[in-house]
Amino acid sequence: SIHNFYFQDVISAIDKKSIEGKKKISEILLPVIKRIPNKIEQAVWIKDLAETLGVGEETVAEELEKTPLADNEAVGGAEEETEEKTPKKTRKELLEEHLSILLVKFPKGTSLLDNEDYNLLSPRTRRLVSYIRDNGLDDGGASEEIKEALNYFSLKSEIEDIKSDKIEREIKDCLKEIRKLDLRGKLDSISREIKMAEKNKDIERTEELIKEFNRLSKLQAEEKFN
Repeated sequence: SIHNFYFQDVISAIDKKSIEGKKKISEILLPVIKRIPNKIEQAVWIKDLAETLGVGEETVAEELEKTPLADNEAVGGAEEETEEKTPKKTRKELLEEHLSILLVKFPKGTSLLDNEDYNLLSPRTRRLVSYIRDNGLDDGGASEEIKEALNYFSLKSEIEDIKSDKIEREIKDCLKEIRKLDLRGKLDSISREIKMAEKNKDIERTEELIKEFNRLSKLQAEEKFN
C-alpha cells in the first residue's frame, strides 16, 4: 500500500532519533498527508507519523495545518484521476466493511459466524475476522495488514452511530445479506449453465443443474423468512 511505501521504504533509511531526521521525515510526509481527502485515512497517517516521531498527534495536526498545498491543480487532477480509476465498491464489499466495523466494536460477535460464513468472506476480511476471533483487538503480534485494518475500522466505528444493544442483531443481518448474495450468485451461474446444457442438448446435465437450482432456490426462500 502507499502507506507502507512511505512508512517502511521511503523513511526507513532516515535517523528517526535525531532532530534533523525527524524534520526530514515531517518534510516528506506532511505534504503527502495534506493531500489525503479521506479524513479517516488521514487520521491514521497522523497517528502513525506521531508515533514515528515520538510526539503527540496534536503536534502533528498543528504542523499539518501550517503545511501548504503546493500545486493545487496537480492535486485536484490527481484526485479526479483517482476517482475515475477507483471502482465503486460492490454490495458484498460494503457489507464486509460494515461487518468489520461491527466486529471491531463488538469482538465477541465473531462467535456468531460459523465455518460457512468464513468461507463466504473475501480472504482479506476473513484474515481480519479470524484475528479478532483469536486475539480480540490486541495488535501486538499482528501483521501490518491487520494493524492497518484494526486502526481503520476502529476509527470508523467511533464515527458511526452504532447502538450497543443492536450490534448483535446488525451482525446477524449483515451475515444474512452476505449469504443471500452468495446464493443469488450461485443461482445466476447455474441458470447460465442450464441454458448452455440445453443448447448442447445435454439432457442429463440439464436435469442435474435444474435439481441443484431448485435446491438452492429453496435455501434462498428459507433465508428470506429466517
